[in-house]
Amino acid sequence: MLIQVTLSKHSRDLVRRTPSIQDAYAMTGDPDYVLKAVLPGLPELAILLNEVLLPSESVAQVRSSLVLECIKETGGLAPRLAAPTVLHALIPCLPPWNHP
Repeated sequence: MLIQVTLSKHSRDLVRRTPSIQDAYAMTGDPDYVLKAVLPGLPELAILLNEVLLPSESVAQVRSSLVLECIKETGGLAPRLAAPTVLHALIPCLPPWNHP
């Protein structure tokens, strides 16, 4: 499940304290965040959207998409894009990798 969130006021607390949100990315432009949530089914998605995200004062808009199939998942960025220390400073949730 991928969820795009546009904020009315910036706060990271809601994302940090919601266990079903496994990954969260702050974006440039709109939306403010893209969230990756792993849920057992649609009832849990409804709860996350209707009882957690939408009632929050900091959330202005939510758009969700179901992932039909994972085409490619590598768990990180290619090492040639930037030095690992620079990438981890910019995106601290990236997993470490060995840079040759």
